Amino acid sequence: MLRYGKTVLLVSVVLGVIVSLFSIGMSAFLVDAPVSLINLAGFIAYLIVGTAIFRVSPMWPEELNWKWYLTCLLWGGCASVGVVSVIGSPISTVLKRLNLMFFEAALGGAYPEEISKLLGVALILIVSQRFSRPWHGFVVGGMVGLGFEAFENIVYGSFGAMIDPNSDVDGALSVWGYRTVAGPGLHMCLTAISGLAIGYAIYLADIPMRKRLAYMFGGLGTSFLLHFAWNTIISAGNLQIVWWVGVAIVLYGTFLSCWVHCVRQIKTEGSGPITVPHLPLASLEEPAPDAPPATQVMPGVQPPEGFSTQ
Repeated sequence: MLRYGKTVLLVSVVLGVIVSLFSIGMSAFLVDAPVSLINLAGFIAYLIVGTAIFRVSPMWPEELNWKWYLTCLLWGGCASVGVVSVIGSPISTVLKRLNLMFFEAALGGAYPEEISKLLGVALILIVSQRFSRPWHGFVVGGMVGLGFEAFENIVYGSFGAMIDPNSDVDGALSVWGYRTVAGPGLHMCLTAISGLAIGYAIYLADIPMRKRLAYMFGGLGTSFLLHFAWNTIISAGNLQIVWWVGVAIVLYGTFLSCWVHCVRQIKTEGSGPITVPHLPLASLEEPAPDAPPATQVMPGVQPPEGFSTQ
């Protein structure tokens, strides 16, 4: 099954890259050349800053090469786009037929995007022979979300350039500025939160399947609700700003709480070498040739209070 998982991951990423390159190429053709440079500069800056935030933490898997990192970015920025288009169109159609346009932006964005990103996180964690700790799900989720957000900003930057009545450059800069100030790292934080839950669902030892499912759907539900709330438009005035500020406090507060919990957990357990633990999903993995023997328990690893299933 591990072989099938790797095949699904590879095919999805390759197809996603092809579609994304075509989309970016069309966008570059439709806007002025300076806009493409703005998009490229913003894209690179976003990746550098977002990566640095996780790179300086003890959660970063130093023992691994950068293939996992590139896979995360490519899934988030490319493969997830295809998944969103497949599962997102039906819900948008249903909402339009039910005349529930109020929920289209909130539900039509949060529902497919959070599923597509978390699917990539789960695939990357499962097919890897080296990830073995819940906080690896937090980091992988953050990088998948970062790739998604950086690519999405290119799309919105090009769209802003095309609809600005005065200047393509002004339109692109205004969109990049708005998305950088309002909700910076939104997708990175959302997917890191749900990724941590997936990490606990996969790597916690000696818990029943119902609890693993509870972690998985609890993480997905948390990221979905936060995303849904962020996209919800309740007013055209100051009340909307108050709403966004409230959602941001909950979102970034949850992200920071998960971050602190992971760092404390690492200090409790000790960084140590990466190992391949004994998992209910062990049948999905083929032990690496130089991996140490599988372990039955993971000392010091406990679920965060926010993801408690008791």
